[in-house]
Amino acid sequence: MNSVLQKVAVLGSSARYDICTSSSATVGHRQCGTGNGFLGTRLPAGCCHVYAADGRCVSLFKVLLTNRCSNDCFYCQNATSCQARSEKTAFTPRELAETFIEYYTRNYVEGLFLSSGITGDPGVVMGDMIEAARLLREDHRFAGYIHMKVLPGSSLSDVRALAAYADRISLNLEAPTRAHLAELSGTKDFTSDIMTRLMWMRGVQARSGLPAGMTTQIIVGGNAATDHDILQSTCRMYSSFALKRVYYSAFYPVKGSPLEHVNPAPLLREHRLYQADWLLRCYKFDKKDVLPPKDTNLPLDIDPKTSLAMRQFADRFPVEVNEASLDDLLHVPGIGPRSARRIVTLRKKGVRIEKEASLKALGVVMKRALPFIAINGARHARLDEWARHNKIEAHVQ
Repeated sequence: MNSVLQKVAVLGSSARYDICTSSSATVGHRQCGTGNGFLGTRLPAGCCHVYAADGRCVSLFKVLLTNRCSNDCFYCQNATSCQARSEKTAFTPRELAETFIEYYTRNYVEGLFLSSGITGDPGVVMGDMIEAARLLREDHRFAGYIHMKVLPGSSLSDVRALAAYADRISLNLEAPTRAHLAELSGTKDFTSDIMTRLMWMRGVQARSGLPAGMTTQIIVGGNAATDHDILQSTCRMYSSFALKRVYYSAFYPVKGSPLEHVNPAPLLREHRLYQADWLLRCYKFDKKDVLPPKDTNLPLDIDPKTSLAMRQFADRFPVEVNEASLDDLLHVPGIGPRSARRIVTLRKKGVRIEKEASLKALGVVMKRALPFIAINGARHARLDEWARHNKIEAHVQ
């Protein structure tokens, strides 16, 4: 395969299983290159494909360096056991760098997301990925966003070298435990290939810093891992490894793979995990309140925050919006951090909330919040009637 465009088509398609949404939350590489002829600093968005943490829609050139792989991950179209493997090809580091710059200067993309299959020795492929990043930073003077995947089995020196050129690095955890990973891969070792490298990455991050931090990805479905198992692992990733984000990818069977006949995971299950993750990461809810019971999944018919509120209704709700603490307000469905702070700020100024319209103007989603609040002592919705209307009466305690 000689055509660069053909390589882009194949290797771009092969990279679609890596999740990188909101991964471009940085302004330039370590704030270098403001002026001085650098590319990639504070330029307008081009074609948009993913969302940054601040809500901007940005575009990334998301691609594999090669789709040749000696690993046997049962969910992957590039696995050695997949009977429907796509045509094998690879970029040279220079081809990759020049193709990206061509896309960038045409305003197709704003940053790079680079991963790769592993052809035997991970060090060889990592060396090529590092060289591609070096060419971009040093030869092409690109100062924009680069997200690089650390490959399982990489050396510590390669992790350090990769991080020197990247804004973000990541390594896919794939499964919450060794036993669950064994259901998805016949070649990856959970401790040495994954956890050891995550510890190295954390050390690199602590010493040198990464503008956009570190992330990982967990496959949802395809094995026996429950949402309880996944969220337990998520909590560990945030507390022990200081990860910026954990991403969740709903399993979908690949034709010709060993898991071809396994049912796909519902996309709604993936969505519920993101909602629970948000409560843990941004709202700082206690994990004992967010995690479902052991060996179970989050319910699909109700979001985690509303589920928690209904379980706590007798003890915590309804809350008086003119008196409730910031923490109590954050536990109300339909009230987020911004609207909760607005309510507290008004209270400090001596302004009381008198009607529903005032809360709505502050950003409160009233159709979700009503049964859990009181306004000047008055309640405007009964929980049982509200739950019946929203078809979630089974969750009323």
